[in-house]
Amino acid sequence: MEAYELLYPEELAAAKAYMRVEGEEDDALVVDTVLAARTYLAGAGVTLPPAGSGKRALYDMACHCLALAYYERRSVDETAPEDSKAVQRIIEQLKKTEEADGSNADAGKGGENGDDQKS
Repeated sequence: MEAYELLYPEELAAAKAYMRVEGEEDDALVVDTVLAARTYLAGAGVTLPPAGSGKRALYDMACHCLALAYYERRSVDETAPEDSKAVQRIIEQLKKTEEADGSNADAGKGGENGDDQKS
């Protein structure tokens, strides 16, 4: 299985657009950075919201910010991207909404439609 098969095509396209990555030669690396970001968010107690929701847009923003930072810093020893104050604020907001609606119990579950995950 190719790495790019771990994300839906529209997820990969959205990440590449945000990261301004053209062509296909870095697809596996983009997928790895997105999956690393999702893993980080799951570890922070943030679940993958259903596609099309406002909460999903916020989740994707945090995920893409982290993925871009991982991608740009792949060969540089700098501050970890999750140390960004902006990303931390997004994560805290997502966690607060999960606590409010009780969805934190399923952390890490969900996929493009919120019901299954390819990764």
